[in-house]
Amino acid sequence: MSNALVRTSVRPPTVNQRPKKFDYTDQVTVNVGTAENRFMVHKDVLMHRCSFFQNACAHALQQSNEQTIWLPEVDRETFQCYLQWAYSGKVVVATILADDNNMSPRLSSLVRLYAMAIHVDNLDLKNATVNTFLETLEQSNKSPTLESIKLLWSSTPNGCKLRQAVVDWFAFNSTGQWLERWRQDIPDAFYAELGITMAKANWDKSRVRNPLLWSNWSHYYELDDELASAEIDDLSERVSAIMQ
Repeated sequence: MSNALVRTSVRPPTVNQRPKKFDYTDQVTVNVGTAENRFMVHKDVLMHRCSFFQNACAHALQQSNEQTIWLPEVDRETFQCYLQWAYSGKVVVATILADDNNMSPRLSSLVRLYAMAIHVDNLDLKNATVNTFLETLEQSNKSPTLESIKLLWSSTPNGCKLRQAVVDWFAFNSTGQWLERWRQDIPDAFYAELGITMAKANWDKSRVRNPLLWSNWSHYYELDDELASAEIDDLSERVSAIMQ
C-alpha cells in the first residue's frame, strides 16, 4: 500500500528577509485565468517583497475603491500554489504516490509556478521553486519529464535559472538514450543549450555542475542587489542547513 508523499521547500534565505507580522486588515480581489476565478487576498501578504503586486495594488486603488487585480495569464491552480507559498513560505504542489512513476503533473505544476514567479518578478518564489524542483528530482531519482521540459521552454525566457538547472541535470546524468528517444518532441532550444553546455565541458562530466548537490543549488538562484554582494558560499551553507 502506497503512501502519499507531499514534498515542500522552505523559502531560500536572503540578506534582507526577516520574519514579518502581516497586517490582515485590508484585502484585495485577484481575478485569475480567462474565466472569473476570484480570490480575496490580504493586501499586505500579496505585496510582501513583490514590487509587481505593490504596483498593481496601487494602480487598482487609483482606478476603483473595489481594488481588483487581473491576472489572465495565470491559472487557478497555480495561483492557489502562489497563495500557499505567500502565506506559509512553503511550496506545495501536487502529491506523488510512492508507486507512481509519473512525476509529470508535479514537475509541470512547479514549472507553471516558476513561470508565474517570473511574471510577477518575485525573486524569493523563483528560488524556492528551483529548490523544490531539484529536491523532487533528487528524492525520486528520476529525470525531468518530457512534459515539464516542453512547458519550461515554452513558458519561460531564455537564460532563466530553472532552464539552466535542467540542462545541467542532463549534461551531468544523461546517457543519451532518453534524449535520442524523444528527439522529435524536445524543443530545439533545449538541445542547443545542452550542446553548448557539453561543448564547454569538452565532454568531461567532471567539469559539469551536478544540480542535485545542495551546495550547488544557490547557483540557480537569482540575486537582488543586497544578496549579490553577499558571499555565495555562505548562502549555500545556510540553504543546506535549512534543508537538513
